[in-house]
Amino acid sequence: MSTMKIQLSSDEILHLLGDNDEQRLEIRNWILQEFCKRHLKGLVTPVLERAIKDEVLAHAASAANSIFKLNKTSWVERAVLTPTYQRAVAETVNDAVNKTITAQLTSEDVPRKVDEALQTLMASRINLQIEELVSKAIQSQLEKLELKVKVG
Repeated sequence: MSTMKIQLSSDEILHLLGDNDEQRLEIRNWILQEFCKRHLKGLVTPVLERAIKDEVLAHAASAANSIFKLNKTSWVERAVLTPTYQRAVAETVNDAVNKTITAQLTSEDVPRKVDEALQTLMASRINLQIEELVSKAIQSQLEKLELKVKVG
């Protein structure tokens, strides 16, 4: 029994995957690992590998230190954003909130909703005034009847 080997380029594989970014990333990583195993394995000595790892870790630590600072209070140590990143986060959140509010306020529904709310408020005020007037009229009539009963 003979075996047949199918070879696809990375672009062809990615084309077959379509728009699934997670699978595309996995395939890209696999292709990179296979390339490194086949072609770069002999070039990287343990000393060079350690130097590369140390450099990557140093760069990652430097990047983390520029974003976070450690706060020590009594026995607790925690990482917090540096003021620069705190401002950036606050600005991003404020921008998003402002855009949402602006979109809501410029919506065509807003004038209609305001009009409905005003009409409801006016109707309830009118009903309250009518009730007060009716109540006063009834009270007045009752007072007149009481006077007639006392006089008569």
